[in-house]
Amino acid sequence: MDEMTTPRRRRARDPLTAQKIVTVALDIVEGEGLPALTMRRVADDLGVAPMSLYRHVGDRRGLLVAMLDVVALAMPPVPHSEPREEVVQILSRLHETFRAHSWVVSVLSGDGLASSHVMPLMDQLFDCFDRAGLDPLAAIRAWQVLFYYLAGESIFAHVGAVAQSREVFRSVDPAELPAIGRLHDFAGRREEQADFAHNLACLVDLLLPGS
Repeated sequence: MDEMTTPRRRRARDPLTAQKIVTVALDIVEGEGLPALTMRRVADDLGVAPMSLYRHVGDRRGLLVAMLDVVALAMPPVPHSEPREEVVQILSRLHETFRAHSWVVSVLSGDGLASSHVMPLMDQLFDCFDRAGLDPLAAIRAWQVLFYYLAGESIFAHVGAVAQSREVFRSVDPAELPAIGRLHDFAGRREEQADFAHNLACLVDLLLPGS
């Protein structure tokens, strides 16, 4: 066998599986972002014809769901505790996942897709809401508020929008905008993770009775 055979051609002779397709897709998205993911790009990286992918993962939406499944299954479980603390831990776990895999938020919000493997964690969260005294409607609204915060914070932190907005704040003339000017010195001493933990705790305190 010619030792100069390319890795792509060697890989093409191996049996194609859904796991291989999803692994390559995740490598593309984690390295280059969601816009780089196309069925043709995945097929090219695997050294196969694009149509061969559809027999294993369906279309692009099916591939995205399979990728979400991998991420969801990798999340460690959250131990049970009193409702407020458990809610904070669940939301912190989701936040870690969103920050580590920023494309997930885009798929959840933009494509409207989700993994069924995250549902046990969601059931645990809504059980916390129930034990904390929220009725079903209040529980749904609480989840909306918390999810929007998590998703927005993750997106803005990932694209660097927070850092950019801070530069705008720092460029303000305190004589013209004194209230913003008073924030200059303090803003530089903040830590994003501490901000997230504080803001999350405040939201949970507001949403859960008796917190």
